Formats: sequence, structure tokens, C-alpha cells
Amino acid sequence: MEITATVTQANNDWPHVIVCINETEIYNDKQDRIHIKYSGSVDDPYLNLTVELLNKTTNHTVVDSNGNILENQHVLLESIIVNGVDLVRTRLIHRVGDYRMHLDEIKKQHFKNLGIDIGPTTSLSMYENGVWKIQLQQPVLSYLSALQAKIEPWEQGNWQYLSEEIYKTIEICKQLEGRRL
Repeated sequence: MEITATVTQANNDWPHVIVCINETEIYNDKQDRIHIKYSGSVDDPYLNLTVELLNKTTNHTVVDSNGNILENQHVLLESIIVNGVDLVRTRLIHRVGDYRMHLDEIKKQHFKNLGIDIGPTTSLSMYENGVWKIQLQQPVLSYLSALQAKIEPWEQGNWQYLSEEIYKTIEICKQLEGRRL
């Protein structure tokens, strides 16, 4: 598994991000860029991945006197590659998970008043404390292939990427006998 994200600081403070696989923490840090490589097997019937932004405060959104945002601490998920398939690039991330903001009641009402969707959402930009939860059934490649087959015509993007990534990975796995697809 490989995860890449762009992070943006505010008030000289980088976002605090925690990444877990089946509740096991694999990343917990504040850096200027996130690039995680994780290799290991998951014996559970599901692979549960979470990417959480936490500890963002009002000090992490800087506005001018007119209310224009000058700095806003956030995380942008660029890629999540599982078994050779990039869930972001293939847009499968929108079918296997969502982002839920952790908002207090005052902020929820403020967002509702402004017409801002408070989620859950599939936005790859995490501007508020919250967590992306992604769940994949095992074996992952079979699950992703089945998902691709169920895509409605109006949802179609360029699914050639997905097919190429799945079949390329299957060929590699065939050569590595004993590995779970």
C-alpha cells in the first residue's frame, strides 16, 4: 500500500495526520508532505483504512479583514494505491469510502447557513478535522474488479486505468504464488 498526500500549513503549523490499517497505526505525524509505503498482509476479511486530520483549530484558518481566506490548513489525498490499483486515480475511492468531518454543533450550523455540505462526502480535500474511511473486501483485486463491473454508464470515467492496473497486478501475483489477491 502506498499513500501520498499534499499538506498545507497555516500559521507555520502543518496538519496532524494519523493513518491506520484495521485500527493499527502506520503513520502519526505533522510534516510538509505525506508519503507512506506500507507492506504487510491483512488476514481479516476486510481491509479498513482510515486517514484522519485532527487538532485543526480556528488558528489554522487565517482570514483578512474582508473575510477572505489567506491560509487554510488542509490535506489533499493524491493517491492511495492498494495491490497496484490507485483508488484515487481510478475514482474507486468514491465507491469504497467517504470523508466525515468532525464538527461541533456551532460549526455545523454555520456551514448549513452557508449552504456547505457537511457530509459525509467524497471530497479528497480534508479542510476540517475528520476522517476518510475506506473499506475493501478481501481478496482486494477480486473485489475491485467486481466493483468495476457494477459501474453505471453515467458514472463511467476512464475505467481503462482500473482494468490495466488490476490485470497487471494479477499477472504479477500469479508469479508470486501464495500471495492473496
